[in-house]
Amino acid sequence: MHRRRVNAWPHPFAIESRELVRSPYRTMVDNGWKMQNTLSDHLFAPEENELTYAGQLHLRWILTQVPPHRRQIYVMEAPTRDGTATRVASVYKYLGETAPAGPPCPVFVTRIAPRGGDGSYLADVDKMYKASSPTPRLPAAASDGGGSSESSDQP
Repeated sequence: MHRRRVNAWPHPFAIESRELVRSPYRTMVDNGWKMQNTLSDHLFAPEENELTYAGQLHLRWILTQVPPHRRQIYVMEAPTRDGTATRVASVYKYLGETAPAGPPCPVFVTRIAPRGGDGSYLADVDKMYKASSPTPRLPAAASDGGGSSESSDQP
């Protein structure tokens, strides 16, 4: 028994090894989609906890552009239970108005805030990044006058 196992060595363990390597990547991909599909605080009106126009656009993007097996909506928990319930009700209301045909998207409440911020902050960061990049310029032209690197001795 031991000899057969040793002779067939890589095959019996390859499947488990591949799964062990792929598992963390699957977890990272799942968490990335969760962050992308999270409706965070800045997508709700501060006092009413209703979806803002930007929140409606983000929800529409989830409903129309995200692959169907990744269409899960996560709502950021509000400071109060009533606020969280209002947020979830607002999402369900918008889903009822605009959801495409097909199975309904599940809505979950989460406490994990996605990285990012509101659009004005991100726009300012983008402007500062573009302002800090050097001006594009071409290298100085060679003074030998030739355009080819080959020898010109040939007829």
